Amino acid sequence: MSENDISYEGIDEAELVHGLYHGTRALGMGRLHDAAGLSVEQVRADLEAMKPQRPLSAPQDLPGGHGNREGDVLYLDYYRGRPLKCSIDTGRKLLRGVRLYDRDAGPGACAAVMERLRGKR
Repeated sequence: MSENDISYEGIDEAELVHGLYHGTRALGMGRLHDAAGLSVEQVRADLEAMKPQRPLSAPQDLPGGHGNREGDVLYLDYYRGRPLKCSIDTGRKLLRGVRLYDRDAGPGACAAVMERLRGKR
């Protein structure tokens, strides 16, 4: 694990994406797709739609343009208008690429989201 990765062991993926989503803001034209009232249930439904029906040999576009998924890794570039710019390794329970999330959301933003999520448990 590098300093650019954070473990999310014990945190549900839908809650993780929900927390990351609400930890940043829509940029530029992303404001047209922003869903300020996004719920964990809506995120869960989106993630379910992103699950491959068969193993993928290469990344492919997913419904709604949310990101790419290959095996146990889900890459979220922009999600509903907000830049997440990170990968979720569901097999290893790692959030990868947090440097890019912090670049757009502000220094330490990802760590703050993770702290809030861990505090809810």
